[in-house]
Amino acid sequence: MEKKDLHVRHFNNLPSPAEFATIEDGNVPAVFKGCIRSWPAYNLWNPCKGGLQRLKHLAGPATVQVMATTSGSNFYGDIRGHERIPISFESFLDLADRSSRNAGVSPSSIEMPEEFAFMELRDLQFYLAQAGIYSEEITATSDPLSPLREDIDTPSFLQSSVSAINFWMSVNGSSSSTHYDPYHNLLCIVSGCKEVKFWPPSAAPSLYPLPIFGEASNHSSVDFVNPDFAKYPRFLAAMQNYQSVILRAGDALFLPEGWYHQVNSDAVTIAINFWWPSKISLKLGTHMDAYLLRRLLANLLDCEKEQIVEDFRRNVAEDITTGGAKVNSGDCPGNVQKTDCLKEPLTSVVGINILANGEGKSGDSVELAAPVSGDAEDQERHRENLTLQKNARSKHKPKSRRQSKHVPKESKDLKTTEMSCRAKEAGSSLPLKQIQSAVEEVVGPSTAGADQNLHNQNVSSKSFADAEIQALRTLVLSVSDMIMGKTDRDADTSTDPQGQNHQPRAEPIARVFASLDPPSLQRILLVMSVDYPRTFEALILHNLSPLAAEILTRKFEAMDAEAELDWPQEEFYAQIYSVFDNPGVAMATLVDRKESFAAMALKRVMDGNFGIQVDTGRR
Repeated sequence: MEKKDLHVRHFNNLPSPAEFATIEDGNVPAVFKGCIRSWPAYNLWNPCKGGLQRLKHLAGPATVQVMATTSGSNFYGDIRGHERIPISFESFLDLADRSSRNAGVSPSSIEMPEEFAFMELRDLQFYLAQAGIYSEEITATSDPLSPLREDIDTPSFLQSSVSAINFWMSVNGSSSSTHYDPYHNLLCIVSGCKEVKFWPPSAAPSLYPLPIFGEASNHSSVDFVNPDFAKYPRFLAAMQNYQSVILRAGDALFLPEGWYHQVNSDAVTIAINFWWPSKISLKLGTHMDAYLLRRLLANLLDCEKEQIVEDFRRNVAEDITTGGAKVNSGDCPGNVQKTDCLKEPLTSVVGINILANGEGKSGDSVELAAPVSGDAEDQERHRENLTLQKNARSKHKPKSRRQSKHVPKESKDLKTTEMSCRAKEAGSSLPLKQIQSAVEEVVGPSTAGADQNLHNQNVSSKSFADAEIQALRTLVLSVSDMIMGKTDRDADTSTDPQGQNHQPRAEPIARVFASLDPPSLQRILLVMSVDYPRTFEALILHNLSPLAAEILTRKFEAMDAEAELDWPQEEFYAQIYSVFDNPGVAMATLVDRKESFAAMALKRVMDGNFGIQVDTGRR
């Protein structure tokens, strides 16, 4: 459901039962102005007109549980944050009467009823909450204020079977902590005024509900008076995205089950509320519960994955539009976000000038080019790189491609170690062709070979647009950075369980996949599989983060549905999987990384919606 459909609706006329049934099924709050002005209570309970005497007359001797707290007028759901004091309803009304006549005076300065005498030295605030008038679960203490039902009526549009009717009354004003109710709720204001702030159930991650196993699991763990945004960073979004209504005497608010709300009441405000089960709740409590739970969790998980990918894609799009963030030039080679340096020739980007024919073949001599730009620190780093690379060249002459064919197959598992040592000694990333040559020296040349049909159909890097060339560079250079230990494949900040801002610059590969349309990505992967097969193999098997794998497979699905592609999808898959000695391993790697992404999303779901930290056993 779109956010625009979740806006509270206001009605000046009472709905018919059929109209209210539609409102109820929509699960969106609604305000009914003047809903209960026909009630006897509307005129008889007004404290300014002697209404407290009427309440005493109806139910004065009844014993009620009054909430008492030292936290000002703020009442928290956790029972450890307040006391419940059993007193007569009449005594509570006397306290409310005296408090209203001494507005602004501390309760400890007011002459207390005898039952409150032992608390006179404490600065306490009182609130009568959820005092039963009616309950379908009948107990000896379930509905002490049942005589009050004489002055109230169930609204004619409410045709559902009511579970409970409750009485609420503040003394010096009150504020409740943010929480939701497990029932549909119709809150009716008899006297006074209430402000209600509310959020849809989907806002739970921003409200940090208490753990599901707690006694107050329907309450937010955030102190709504003095929120700690460092501890609860997502709560800032909740404070910027709530709806609120002001309810005055005679008004009623329909608040659907599961909607979080925080209520502020004026002094001596009296309200009645009706609770009844939703249609969803009525389906619970059967042998289907475990299945429904799995379905609900799976749905939450799918939504969370979609949200993570969409947020990342949006960040990438915004970064492309704004030209990317300003970064240190020394970090440029391994990061696609550094758009300025990627516009430079590749030799400038990686700090190497290729001699001979510029292809960077194994055995060609190389010299460091002068840095394009940079401060004194950059110049010093450049001089160090020059010395390191000259030393590396004198000590390590690369083996020929012919020799590489005789490397045992088992050495493939050691390829990143050997390449890392050689690359670190060189002190810089290698150009595209030299990276490929270095890979093949360790693992042997591609078994697939170049597909001439690919080039015959003009699917080659020579026909690439500038953005595609930059993307190809980034993918190849990311393998280089992985070899040199500059990047951590699993450092996926996009799924941070604390909800911090996503970091697209930490995900260069995922960033490339997200920024390209399906035809462009197909062309790039085809060229990699032919011109840089071992680099492509390393990219898929060793360098995909969970997020990158998720986005890549989504792009595959988009390719499957794309009509305008340079290469038939069946042949595309055949070509890219032919790079691997065992295509099943590549497929298994993609599935494994996708499941790791889902596991991280599940952590967010459990933490955000249930306040539970889980260990999925996946990275």
